Amino acid sequence: MLLSNIVLVLLLLFPGFTTDEQYLVVRGKRISVQAMTSVGAINCSYENTRQADTLFLNRLVGKNERLVMELPVKEFGCGNPLLNRDFHRTLKAETYPEIQVAVLEMKQEGQRMKGAILVQLAGKKQVYRNVNFCRKPGQRLSATLCLLFSDFDLTMPKKFGGLVKVDEELKVTVDLLIAAGPQL
Repeated sequence: MLLSNIVLVLLLLFPGFTTDEQYLVVRGKRISVQAMTSVGAINCSYENTRQADTLFLNRLVGKNERLVMELPVKEFGCGNPLLNRDFHRTLKAETYPEIQVAVLEMKQEGQRMKGAILVQLAGKKQVYRNVNFCRKPGQRLSATLCLLFSDFDLTMPKKFGGLVKVDEELKVTVDLLIAAGPQL
């Protein structure tokens, strides 16, 4: 992260400065979590556009250079206070107040991007490899992961005596808002 910040400062202070590094400047992040229930979908999301970061491409990235998103569980919004509370309780927010999502690597393959993502949730870590990132309108890179409650030792919530059930699978969408300009 320190190296990425130095490169970013050098580029801002010295526009003529060049580097052979391929990278993207990430100026915003949005994480959406969707769960299907027996009565419909639940969508919860978190967005942060306050902190820019650098995503290095086509090389092994050191631990201190990774794009890491620390997501406060209690800042996810699900549309109403009851759903928010259930989401926080399900993800054990009192014990594990943050979810961490880190891009371990990102490779550009023609117009496509493929990477590896580490998700740390409720004290458990899972690495997802060969994750496809698609370019979307509005300078966005987007990837969708399918996680299982059981991968993180989480219990699926049940409501109304089990009449409303939540599916085992969570669909997590990672959106990175990329700064415009010649970065590659």
